[in-house]
Amino acid sequence: KYDYTNLLMILDTRILNDKANIFTSNIANKRKLDECVGVKLSSRIWNSSMVIEFKGKDRRKHGNFTDSI
Repeated sequence: KYDYTNLLMILDTRILNDKANIFTSNIANKRKLDECVGVKLSSRIWNSSMVIEFKGKDRRKHGNFTDSI
């Protein structure tokens, strides 16, 4: 399990210094993100992000990946 405290500190530092951040995920809503990374980190990510949805056929070779959350 990752140390979310360190990730929160890194994210806060980057936000305070106007650095760009790119997050990729199969998580489509805030409630699921809260469950995965906790409310505090989820809030930082969600409120400093713009959701860009990619639609289309799964192009991964095996195509059997599912949302494990």
